[in-house]
Amino acid sequence: MDNIQDFIDEFFPNYFIYKTAKIDGDKIVLHFSTKKRILRCPHCGQETSEYATYYTRTVQDLPILDRQTYVKLRFRKMICSNKQCSMKYFNEPLDEYVSPKKRFSNRLLNLLVRIALTQPAEIGSRLCKEKHIKVSGDKLLQLAKAFTPEIDKNTITQIGVDDFALKKNIGMELFSSTSKQIE
Repeated sequence: MDNIQDFIDEFFPNYFIYKTAKIDGDKIVLHFSTKKRILRCPHCGQETSEYATYYTRTVQDLPILDRQTYVKLRFRKMICSNKQCSMKYFNEPLDEYVSPKKRFSNRLLNLLVRIALTQPAEIGSRLCKEKHIKVSGDKLLQLAKAFTPEIDKNTITQIGVDDFALKKNIGMELFSSTSKQIE
Protein backbone atom coordinates (compact mmCIF):
# COMPACT_ATOMS: atom_id res chain seq x y z
CA MET A 1 0.00 0.00 0.00
CA ASP A 2 1.49 3.25 -1.12
CA ASN A 3 -0.87 5.76 0.48
CA ILE A 4 -3.88 6.26 2.73
CA GLN A 5 -6.35 5.78 -0.15
CA ASP A 6 -5.02 2.27 -0.81
CA PHE A 7 -5.55 1.49 2.89
CA ILE A 8 -9.11 2.86 2.74
CA ASP A 9 -9.92 0.92 -0.43
CA GLU A 10 -8.65 -2.30 1.13
CA PHE A 11 -10.46 -2.17 4.48
CA PHE A 12 -13.60 -0.07 4.02
CA PRO A 13 -16.62 -0.31 1.69
CA ASN A 14 -16.17 1.28 -1.74
CA TYR A 15 -18.89 3.88 -1.12
CA PHE A 16 -17.00 5.42 1.84
CA ILE A 17 -15.21 8.69 1.09
CA TYR A 18 -12.24 9.37 3.37
CA LYS A 19 -12.25 12.91 4.79
CA THR A 20 -9.74 13.23 7.64
CA ALA A 21 -8.00 11.36 10.41
CA LYS A 22 -7.21 12.61 13.89
CA ILE A 23 -4.67 10.93 16.15
CA ASP A 24 -5.04 11.92 19.78
CA GLY A 25 -2.72 10.03 22.12
CA ASP A 26 -3.91 6.42 22.11
CA LYS A 27 -7.02 7.08 19.98
CA ILE A 28 -7.51 7.35 16.20
CA VAL A 29 -10.66 8.87 14.74
CA LEU A 30 -11.29 8.40 11.01
CA HIS A 31 -13.92 10.60 9.35
CA PHE A 32 -15.90 9.33 6.36
CA SER A 33 -18.90 10.38 4.33
CA THR A 34 -20.73 8.26 1.78
CA LYS A 35 -20.73 8.62 -2.00
CA LYS A 36 -23.94 9.69 -3.60
CA ARG A 37 -25.59 6.59 -4.92
CA ILE A 38 -29.04 5.45 -5.91
CA LEU A 39 -30.71 3.40 -3.18
CA ARG A 40 -33.86 1.27 -2.98
CA CYS A 41 -36.57 1.90 -0.43
CA PRO A 42 -36.59 -1.14 1.89
CA HIS A 43 -40.40 -1.04 2.00
CA CYS A 44 -41.53 -0.62 -1.62
CA GLY A 45 -38.28 -1.13 -3.60
CA GLN A 46 -38.50 2.23 -5.42
CA GLU A 47 -35.10 3.70 -6.37
CA THR A 48 -34.21 7.13 -5.05
CA SER A 49 -31.25 9.47 -4.75
CA GLU A 50 -33.13 12.21 -2.86
CA TYR A 51 -32.16 12.81 0.73
CA ALA A 52 -33.63 14.90 3.55
CA THR A 53 -30.68 15.34 5.88
CA TYR A 54 -27.37 13.91 7.08
CA TYR A 55 -26.57 11.99 10.24
CA THR A 56 -23.26 11.19 11.90
CA ARG A 57 -22.60 7.89 13.67
CA THR A 58 -19.53 7.01 15.68
CA VAL A 59 -18.54 3.35 15.45
CA GLN A 60 -15.72 1.57 17.24
CA ASP A 61 -13.56 -0.50 14.90
CA LEU A 62 -10.60 -2.85 15.27
CA PRO A 63 -7.51 -1.14 16.73
CA ILE A 64 -4.90 0.27 14.37
CA LEU A 65 -1.27 0.11 15.56
CA ASP A 66 -2.35 -0.52 19.17
CA ARG A 67 -4.60 2.52 19.25
CA GLN A 68 -8.31 2.59 19.94
CA THR A 69 -10.00 3.29 16.61
CA TYR A 70 -13.28 5.07 15.99
CA VAL A 71 -14.93 5.77 12.65
CA LYS A 72 -17.25 8.75 12.28
CA LEU A 73 -19.66 8.14 9.41
CA ARG A 74 -21.71 10.89 7.83
CA PHE A 75 -24.62 9.24 6.01
CA ARG A 76 -27.98 10.31 4.59
CA LYS A 77 -31.63 10.00 5.56
CA MET A 78 -33.29 9.21 2.25
CA ILE A 79 -36.71 10.25 0.91
CA CYS A 80 -38.77 7.54 -0.79
CA SER A 81 -39.84 8.87 -4.21
CA ASN A 82 -42.94 6.60 -4.30
CA LYS A 83 -45.82 8.76 -3.05
CA GLN A 84 -47.96 5.67 -2.23
CA CYS A 85 -45.27 4.14 0.01
CA SER A 86 -46.05 4.25 3.73
CA MET A 87 -42.34 4.72 4.52
CA LYS A 88 -41.53 8.34 3.64
CA TYR A 89 -37.95 8.30 4.96
CA PHE A 90 -35.29 5.66 5.48
CA ASN A 91 -31.64 5.68 6.51
CA GLU A 92 -28.90 4.94 4.03
CA PRO A 93 -27.93 1.31 4.72
CA LEU A 94 -24.39 0.68 5.98
CA ASP A 95 -24.97 -3.04 6.66
CA GLU A 96 -21.77 -4.35 5.14
CA TYR A 97 -19.77 -2.25 7.60
CA VAL A 98 -22.05 -1.76 10.63
CA SER A 99 -25.50 -3.12 11.49
CA PRO A 100 -28.33 -0.69 12.29
CA LYS A 101 -28.16 0.81 15.79
CA LYS A 102 -24.86 -0.93 16.60
CA ARG A 103 -21.80 0.86 18.01
CA PHE A 104 -19.24 -1.72 16.85
CA SER A 105 -18.20 -2.43 13.26
CA ASN A 106 -19.16 -5.88 11.98
CA ARG A 107 -15.55 -7.07 11.99
CA LEU A 108 -15.03 -5.91 15.61
CA LEU A 109 -18.34 -7.51 16.58
CA ASN A 110 -17.18 -10.85 15.12
CA LEU A 111 -14.01 -10.67 17.23
CA LEU A 112 -15.98 -9.77 20.37
CA VAL A 113 -18.36 -12.70 19.86
CA ARG A 114 -15.39 -15.09 19.57
CA ILE A 115 -13.93 -13.66 22.78
CA ALA A 116 -17.32 -13.81 24.53
CA LEU A 117 -17.75 -17.49 23.62
CA THR A 118 -14.27 -18.55 24.73
CA GLN A 119 -13.51 -16.38 27.78
CA PRO A 120 -15.30 -15.45 31.00
CA ALA A 121 -16.84 -11.98 30.61
CA GLU A 122 -14.58 -9.98 32.93
CA ILE A 123 -11.42 -11.69 31.68
CA GLY A 124 -12.55 -11.05 28.09
CA SER A 125 -13.16 -7.40 28.95
CA ARG A 126 -9.66 -7.06 30.43
CA LEU A 127 -8.16 -8.83 27.42
CA CYS A 128 -9.95 -6.37 25.12
CA LYS A 129 -8.74 -3.43 27.19
CA GLU A 130 -5.15 -4.65 26.75
CA LYS A 131 -5.77 -4.72 22.99
CA HIS A 132 -7.26 -1.18 23.07
CA ILE A 133 -10.87 -2.25 22.56
CA LYS A 134 -13.38 -0.57 24.85
CA VAL A 135 -16.05 -3.11 25.87
CA SER A 136 -17.61 -4.13 29.18
CA GLY A 137 -17.99 -7.63 30.57
CA ASP A 138 -21.77 -7.13 30.49
CA LYS A 139 -21.65 -6.41 26.76
CA LEU A 140 -19.63 -9.59 26.18
CA LEU A 141 -22.25 -11.57 28.13
CA GLN A 142 -24.97 -9.98 25.99
CA LEU A 143 -23.14 -11.00 22.81
CA ALA A 144 -22.63 -14.57 24.05
CA LYS A 145 -26.32 -14.96 24.94
CA ALA A 146 -27.45 -13.54 21.60
CA PHE A 147 -25.19 -15.85 19.58
CA THR A 148 -26.99 -18.49 17.54
CA PRO A 149 -24.74 -21.02 15.83
CA GLU A 150 -25.37 -21.90 12.21
CA ILE A 151 -25.91 -25.65 12.10
CA ASP A 152 -26.39 -27.63 8.88
CA LYS A 153 -28.75 -30.36 10.07
CA ASN A 154 -28.14 -32.42 6.91
CA THR A 155 -24.52 -33.08 7.90
CA ILE A 156 -25.34 -34.43 11.39
CA THR A 157 -25.08 -38.23 11.52
CA GLN A 158 -24.94 -38.85 15.27
CA ILE A 159 -25.98 -36.99 18.37
CA GLY A 160 -25.06 -37.46 22.02
CA VAL A 161 -27.03 -36.52 25.12
CA ASP A 162 -24.81 -33.52 25.90
CA ASP A 163 -25.12 -32.20 22.35
CA PHE A 164 -28.77 -31.24 22.72
CA ALA A 165 -29.12 -30.59 26.46
CA LEU A 166 -29.26 -26.83 25.99
CA LYS A 167 -31.40 -26.26 29.08
CA LYS A 168 -31.49 -28.04 32.39
CA ASN A 169 -33.14 -31.50 32.24
CA ILE A 170 -34.28 -31.23 28.60
CA GLY A 171 -31.66 -33.70 27.44
CA MET A 172 -32.57 -36.21 30.14
CA GLU A 173 -36.28 -36.00 29.29
CA LEU A 174 -35.59 -36.65 25.63
CA PHE A 175 -33.12 -39.42 26.45
CA SER A 176 -35.53 -41.24 28.75
CA SER A 177 -38.39 -41.09 26.20
CA THR A 178 -36.05 -42.37 23.46
CA SER A 179 -34.77 -45.26 25.58
CA LYS A 180 -38.34 -46.35 26.38
CA GLN A 181 -39.11 -46.52 22.64
CA ILE A 182 -36.02 -48.66 22.02
CA GLU A 183 -37.04 -51.30 24.60
